[in-house]
Amino acid sequence: MTMQEIGKTSKGIILTADTPISTTAFNILTTGTADGYLALPMTSLGVSYIVGTFKPNTNSYDKYGTSFAVGAPYDNTVINITLSTSGVSVPGQFHREGDTITVVLDKLDTFYIETTTKYQDLTGTRIVSNKPVAVVCGNVCSYKNGCNHLVEYLPPMSKWGSKFMRSSSGIIRIVSSVNNTRVVVTAKISNKTYTFSTFLDIETVPTQPYSISSDRPVLVLLVFNATTVGMSIIPSKKHFSNEIVLVSPPQFSYERNAPFDNYIVVSIRTTDQSGLQLRPLNGTNLPRVGSVTFPDVDGELYSFITVTCNNHQTCSVQHIDNSVAFSVIVYGFQEYEAFAYPANLSL
Repeated sequence: MTMQEIGKTSKGIILTADTPISTTAFNILTTGTADGYLALPMTSLGVSYIVGTFKPNTNSYDKYGTSFAVGAPYDNTVINITLSTSGVSVPGQFHREGDTITVVLDKLDTFYIETTTKYQDLTGTRIVSNKPVAVVCGNVCSYKNGCNHLVEYLPPMSKWGSKFMRSSSGIIRIVSSVNNTRVVVTAKISNKTYTFSTFLDIETVPTQPYSISSDRPVLVLLVFNATTVGMSIIPSKKHFSNEIVLVSPPQFSYERNAPFDNYIVVSIRTTDQSGLQLRPLNGTNLPRVGSVTFPDVDGELYSFITVTCNNHQTCSVQHIDNSVAFSVIVYGFQEYEAFAYPANLSL
């Protein structure tokens, strides 16, 4: 079901169940590339999106660029796509920055766009539809000497936030919806204010936690800064969830039949961390490999706790008090591959 052809195809999938479920998609290929995303329930989809992706990080594969796809759960869905970059070709037509592509999709239809070089960034492209749609974005190549793709399932603009916490190293990409968005980024070693339009990239310091606040709703992505890279949405504080999270990460790389090193990072108020339970489904507590504490923009302390989830385990994250909310990000890597995704979002 991978989308490889630019334009309209029928690669949509709808999952239904008779009990609440969560769905995580992984794309791990024999060519040595991996990433994944948390699929949002249809009730959380929207009609207005702004693409957030990341430029390829490779000098060897100039022909690959950034990409996104729109999927329709309903018939006769009219979609208007206003491009943020030039040089976009869809079957039969070449488009420039500012052009609007209009397409009509029926149920389970998809529409895929990919730029032809790493210099064309689709971040900032706007998608407006008359019915709720799903949007997945990323790129094909993000590795210095090969290809490890990035992919994320985007929330609609109506679900964006303005206060964020994170602790993993990498590049933070903040996507705005309006010009002159003001953002304050605070770390132990710095406190900086930025005013920008479209998007802002911040290269973070390893092991340093950060808090982010904005005067307008924004989308925040983290691109892990490593030899192999993965991309994840950073949930805003208002999208922390109090529901039990089950994590079943991929175990082996198909390229080398080598195991992934899988990690779970939990963000939670420091006053609530004593009731946090991180365990395999059958076993004792997961090994903790890191824990740091940092205040948010309002001065409230948050803890970032990292554990491993390996050896073919399904791991659970929950709190003894079911009213306590927290955020979970899962990531894993081995020599040539990496993945990252948010494991819970309360939208």
